[in-house]
Amino acid sequence: MSEENAAVQLKILQLKPGRAIKSVSDYPEQPLKKLLKDLLNTKYIFFAVLLALIFGLAGCEPEENESMPNRPPLTLRYQTSAEAMYTDIRVENGRLSYTFFEDTDNRCAQWFKSTPCWSEADLQTRERQLTVEELDKLYALAEKMHRAPLNKEVYGETNLRKRAYTETLTVGYSKDVPQQLRYRSSPQAGPKPEVFAELENVLLEYAAEMKSAGKGK
Repeated sequence: MSEENAAVQLKILQLKPGRAIKSVSDYPEQPLKKLLKDLLNTKYIFFAVLLALIFGLAGCEPEENESMPNRPPLTLRYQTSAEAMYTDIRVENGRLSYTFFEDTDNRCAQWFKSTPCWSEADLQTRERQLTVEELDKLYALAEKMHRAPLNKEVYGETNLRKRAYTETLTVGYSKDVPQQLRYRSSPQAGPKPEVFAELENVLLEYAAEMKSAGKGK
């Protein structure tokens, strides 16, 4: 019992109600409940209610939000690049990070080289905190991917001699080694795994909204 609560009890015990209350020691089993009961039987009902409120607030402990149960840490990363494009979207510690290239001066409009028209100095990064609803959605998709029967690491264009752009999706959902999938995109490539496409689309959606809103730093 804290000194403050003890002081409140002492003041109440010093009152002189019609029914004598000597001390808390007279209530060895459950002193507070018995004390309140006695006070409620006297004219000092107000002090009984006040005492109940004080002890109730003092004993309150924050309960875990049922909508945010204990879950394993979630890390996500979607990355792809090409001669005139760069996209790197990350989720870590509940924050969304989006690094991208934007051809604001049209330098890549007539670019025919097989090397990027951009450099690291041209990349921009935006960040923001994800909402509970957004995290819930990402957790659900990560769980779906974790349980999906994905038996390959590389999908899409399987002929490594053919030109293709690689998209990489990395999901860290538990204490296990992060799950990484690669999709080699080309006109002849097969479809992406469904959960890969779903996670990619959601991450791209969040990133596009953040970019258009100018949020983050």
